[in-house]
Amino acid sequence: MSDARPHSDAWDAVRRATRRDVRVWALLMILALATVGSAYVPMGPWNAVANFAIAAIKAGLVAAYFMQLRAGSPVPRLIAGTAIAVGALLFALGGVDYATRRPPAPPPSAPDAVWAAPGAAIPPAAEDRRPAAP
Repeated sequence: MSDARPHSDAWDAVRRATRRDVRVWALLMILALATVGSAYVPMGPWNAVANFAIAAIKAGLVAAYFMQLRAGSPVPRLIAGTAIAVGALLFALGGVDYATRRPPAPPPSAPDAVWAAPGAAIPPAAEDRRPAAP
């Protein structure tokens, strides 16, 4: 007679895959809680950096395990890599565009207007410079 568990190898593979998926899901839930928790920690500008890092880790886990890019054929990995590269290029070009912009020119229709930096005191208009009535 044959083995008592004829499909044990297949069931072991299913159990291993299920355990792996549950562990990855649990890690994603922990990272989601870390994202929510970081909103309550005053880190100043580093809060955004921490949240982007957590989001990158979560995206990597989803791509590697749930999209099966880790063990799949090279074509989907190439497509995913190309998409990431194009997204990074667009993000970098947007940053360069923002960093190289000049402040807008003053409007030509207001001769008395003084173009000042944000928050600077602006002199009063010509009609406001008349002497006060007695």
